[in-house]
Amino acid sequence: MLFTYIFVGCPGSVHDARVLSYAMERDSTFPTPPPSKYYLVDSGYANTRGYLAPFRGHRYHLPHFQVGSPPRDEEELFNRWHSSLRSVIERTFGVWKKKWRILSEFPRYDLDTQNDIIIATAGLHNFIRLSQIPDFDFDDALHVDAIPREQFNNNGEGGENEEVNYLQEQEETTDGAYMQAIRDGIKQQIWDNFH
Repeated sequence: MLFTYIFVGCPGSVHDARVLSYAMERDSTFPTPPPSKYYLVDSGYANTRGYLAPFRGHRYHLPHFQVGSPPRDEEELFNRWHSSLRSVIERTFGVWKKKWRILSEFPRYDLDTQNDIIIATAGLHNFIRLSQIPDFDFDDALHVDAIPREQFNNNGEGGENEEVNYLQEQEETTDGAYMQAIRDGIKQQIWDNFH
C-alpha cells in the first residue's frame, strides 16, 4: 500500500488515461514496466503493452460477484481476479484520502499548492507505512471500505465518448494487440484452473 510514482500538474479536468500518457511523454524517469511485466489498470485505461486492463462490458467489481451469480464466462472470471488484485490499489487511495482530509479541499488552493499537497501527503503516507510508527488515524482508515477513486476523480475532459474513442485507438496499436494476447492467455489459464 505504497505510492511508487506521482505525476502532478495536469491543469483542469483530465482523464486518467491522458494523465498516464502525459507522464510517459513528459517524464524521462517514468517507471515503465520491465519486459514481460505489466501494471494492473482499471477500465479507464487502454489494454496496451505493459498495462493489463479488465474486459470492458463484463462484470468487474467484487461486490457484483459477492451478491450475484459466480462468473459466467472466461472474461468475467478474469475480471473477478483482476478486481481482487486491484482492490489493494483502491484501498490505498481510500486510506490516503481518509487520512489526509485536506485532499478534499482542493478548490480553495491554486494548482501549485494542490501539487505540493499531493506530493507531501503521498510522501507522508509512504513514510508512515514504512516506518511503522503508530498512527491511530491511519489504522482506523485501514479498517474502512476503500473509497472508489471515481468519487474523487473527475474523469471528464471532453466527455465519456471521447475517452472511449481514445482508449480504443490505443488498444488498436501493436502494443494493444500484444497485451490482448497476454490478457487472453491469462484468461484461459484462469478459466482452465477454476472451471
